[in-house]
Amino acid sequence: MWDRSWSLAQRRSELERSKAESRAAGKEQPTVDTDVGRSERFTRFLIGHDRPDARPDRQAAGDPMR
Repeated sequence: MWDRSWSLAQRRSELERSKAESRAAGKEQPTVDTDVGRSERFTRFLIGHDRPDARPDRQAAGDPMR
């Protein structure tokens, strides 16, 4: 089982690293956005800033991922 927990800052850092590595590997921006965007959205969900039932203009203010 995975025993490591990640802070929000660590998650963001790793997502940015993933984006950079994907771009360096030649992936096009829409692919990078899709791959990493889903992880960013899930991270926002975990901290309560992205609810599936809310319209984008009604998401929680102060979202640290945006």
